[in-house]
Amino acid sequence: MPPVLSLMPKTAQKKGDLLMFAAAFLAGTGWLFSAKAVLSLPPILFISLRFLSAGLLLGIFGGIHPSRQVMQAALKLMPAALALSLSMMAWITGLQHTHNAGVGAFITACGNLLAPVFGLIIYRWPVTSSMWGSIALAMFGLGFLFLNPDSHVDPGHIWFAIAACCWAISVTLGRRHSANYGALAVSAIQLTMTGLICLPVALALDPLPHTMIPLSSLLWVAGSVVFATCLRFLAQLRGNVLVGTARAGVIMCLEPVWAMLFAMTFLGASLTFMQGIGCAIIMSAILFQVALPVVTAKLRPVGRV
Repeated sequence: MPPVLSLMPKTAQKKGDLLMFAAAFLAGTGWLFSAKAVLSLPPILFISLRFLSAGLLLGIFGGIHPSRQVMQAALKLMPAALALSLSMMAWITGLQHTHNAGVGAFITACGNLLAPVFGLIIYRWPVTSSMWGSIALAMFGLGFLFLNPDSHVDPGHIWFAIAACCWAISVTLGRRHSANYGALAVSAIQLTMTGLICLPVALALDPLPHTMIPLSSLLWVAGSVVFATCLRFLAQLRGNVLVGTARAGVIMCLEPVWAMLFAMTFLGASLTFMQGIGCAIIMSAILFQVALPVVTAKLRPVGRV
């Protein structure tokens, strides 16, 4: 059973909200880092190196050593790691083939909204009516965010849809064990296994680079490892435990907003009027869900439990 949010301390929920906001921002940077890195690196090899490096770094700095308990955790996290591997390989393939990364961000972000649905289907975790409303509003806003009269389905969109479904399954499966082993251990183990799963696929499918990789590309890879992977997954896994998959999914809808802002700043993208409306709708959904417990507590009569 997931934690009952109404019984959680207010400080824990606030901390979880901050962690999820940070995770959404760091996830947004991943679009920029990855778009730059794959210009010089094969896509699946990049994903393998990114996740394997991030997992090892988290394990080293977190003092996680090979042990029987770690091996048991790795076995329990194997389904989540496999789903995450499929999601990341599909995502980077979509990023390489799409003509509009903004639309890709919208499709991929739907994975966060699907997580509570998979939690309901797989584990019968309940989803409140207010959360369903926030999810519906956020999805409505995401539709506006990347609405374009010239939009069309390209092969990258199919890959993004696959990535979203696999991501939702990974989040749901991983959250079941996060409370037992801790966010740091789960992040390190899951990221390392994801890198190891992707590595043979990369060696089989990706052509190895024949020239020296530029230093600038290595810096983009380093940024994706430290910020978009290590810190992002640690914040998201811990935030999921504190606020729940459904609430976390709504806050993570900020990822495509950050992705668009980075694209506008560094990649020359533009924001249309309809996309501006989408940003406002998404922010409304997030603020509604985050502020709802505070407003409810203030309106509750004194002495009532």
